Amino acid sequence: MPSRGGAGSRLGERVGGGLRLLIRPLRVRPSSRKTVAALSSAAFAYGLLQSCVTPMLPALAREYGVDEAASAWLVTGFLLSASIATPLGGRLGDMYGRGRILRWVLWIFAAASAMAAAAPTYELLLAARVGQGVGGALFPLAFGIYREHLSAGRLAAAVGLTSSVIAVGSGIGVVVVGPLERAGGSHGVFATAAMLVVISAALVTLVISPHVGGTGGTIDVPGAALLVVWLSALLVALSELARGGMALPLVPVLFGASAVAFALWILVERRARTPIVNVKLLATSVVLLPNLLAFAFGFLLFSGMVLVPAFVQAPAAAGFGFSASVTETSFYLLPQTVVFLAVSLLAGRMHQWPGERVSIVLGALLALVGQLALALWHDDPAPVIAASAVTGMGIGLIYTHLSSFIVRTVPASEVGSVSGMNTNIRNIGGAVGAQLSASIIVAVGGGGGFTVAFAILAAMALVAVVLSVILALPRSRRG
Repeated sequence: MPSRGGAGSRLGERVGGGLRLLIRPLRVRPSSRKTVAALSSAAFAYGLLQSCVTPMLPALAREYGVDEAASAWLVTGFLLSASIATPLGGRLGDMYGRGRILRWVLWIFAAASAMAAAAPTYELLLAARVGQGVGGALFPLAFGIYREHLSAGRLAAAVGLTSSVIAVGSGIGVVVVGPLERAGGSHGVFATAAMLVVISAALVTLVISPHVGGTGGTIDVPGAALLVVWLSALLVALSELARGGMALPLVPVLFGASAVAFALWILVERRARTPIVNVKLLATSVVLLPNLLAFAFGFLLFSGMVLVPAFVQAPAAAGFGFSASVTETSFYLLPQTVVFLAVSLLAGRMHQWPGERVSIVLGALLALVGQLALALWHDDPAPVIAASAVTGMGIGLIYTHLSSFIVRTVPASEVGSVSGMNTNIRNIGGAVGAQLSASIIVAVGGGGGFTVAFAILAAMALVAVVLSVILALPRSRRG
């Protein structure tokens, strides 16, 4: 019987046929512990590469001869790619087997990491960062694999562990990048990270069965194309806004194109038989609040990754900043990393008391206090370090409890798709926040640009507090 999907479905079937011929790995029977260990090693490598570039952004801008808005695309391009790869990878995993697609994702991740280590130009480095973002598909695939292999009791623990390992990788990334950059330059940093990715990809290849999942179906090609269009138009518009403001004719055109493509994407996904993202779930109470909170959390996390290193590395002669080197920047971020890691390690015990909901509220409040302090007092190193540490504690609480909360509250049949959607929305929030922060620095200029950007982060932290409080209320009391 012909598919109802029309040309898009027929194209999806052809693409699927090609993938079936390409993907023929051997079956390896996994154990639960080996499965969690292999996937956690990949999550660690992803977290490290997600964060290690941030302290080097000012130095990379000088090395490759680009401005701050352009260098921020090394973070934004990674996040944009991850935002697109997350739903696409999850859908391909459902169709052709999560283990199979996971192997392809991780080896693409490894190849892009090797490319970054050898990139002679900014354009090639940016392309490598976009390729590394494909690793974002790891998370819906991993959560789906956990659901198939682990009991209900161990599922939440495994998801929480993987989330914590991402936090550990991100924290270690900002600390070790300074010594690595001083010893081998930016290429040495990328080469070290590439080796870790190759090791994790090899572990997954040995441990994870390629035959996990695989229910068949077709790729939603129109939905995937529109997702790429509206996300890309939005991020390019924000980048151009930093260069010339709304006076540039291209900026309003791009914002308008993004809005139109987004509206069309919603219509297409609502009518698709096998959507890339099930947008109908976005309106449910179980998913809506965690997704809004994920956007705010991603905005805070990745904006901070851009702002703090750029601020402390700014020349003190300009009237702001501390003229910090990349190595010194790592030590500015060390207290934040330490508390981040401590909170991540304690997250398992906090599931029992005070629980995910209260922990998320506490994390949002701490992030608000830290961002307010950073906006008001950033003339000396000590307040910046203290405020960053408090913010790191809050973000650590949100980071490690939000995924576990979703796993515990959504129906078991929706764990993989809802978790992937939440990760995707967090990445979108991070991409918007990172680019907006860089745009404000360039547009306002001087120390005032950083003050405005820090104030915007404080406002977003307040939004996160409100959302987390509503999330903590019983459903009957949510207005």
